[in-house]
Amino acid sequence: MGGGTMSRAKRSRIRKIREILATVGPVVGFDPGVVACGVAMFTSEDFPRPAWTMSFDLPKDHRSDWFNQVAYLAGYAIHSLKYTKRQPGAFVVEFPRIMAGSRGAASAARGDVLHLAHFCGLVHAEALGSDITFAIQDAGQWKGQLDKDIVKKRLIRLIGSCDAKGNEILDHAWDACGVALVHLGVKMDDVELLGANS
Repeated sequence: MGGGTMSRAKRSRIRKIREILATVGPVVGFDPGVVACGVAMFTSEDFPRPAWTMSFDLPKDHRSDWFNQVAYLAGYAIHSLKYTKRQPGAFVVEFPRIMAGSRGAASAARGDVLHLAHFCGLVHAEALGSDITFAIQDAGQWKGQLDKDIVKKRLIRLIGSCDAKGNEILDHAWDACGVALVHLGVKMDDVELLGANS
């Protein structure tokens, strides 16, 4: 967590989030994509660090198989929630959206958003078959115009750069951490909790 002294207000906020996790159960954040994906799980025992994280890039020559890759990762996370000894918790997904500009037009033409929406629907159906809470976070709402590097810097101030297993939190897992934490009440512009506003 670094060598600085943690403020009383920050300790209080972390304690409150631990209490929420102890009540509702573990929370999984999931950032799906057709070229990359990230997932992170938070528990009351390990917070503020995530219990575990995963991040992967799908090689270009295997992107036709992206659904199986993403579904495997989601299935692992859902299994972790279903068989926890506590409350089954929540599965929080960053909702797919069409990007602006030529990149977004090309993505829409390929049907990327439809594929991701279909994936979200399947995960929701899986959650409905259990006691898991399914929730979505719109990227524009949870992080606004902040780019990935700024989100990462702010989150490092709260959760560090490694998960509870000692593994470095890799690129695509940072947004997964973000959607889970926002679900738990953390705001990306929370200066007191996350540190300086940069």
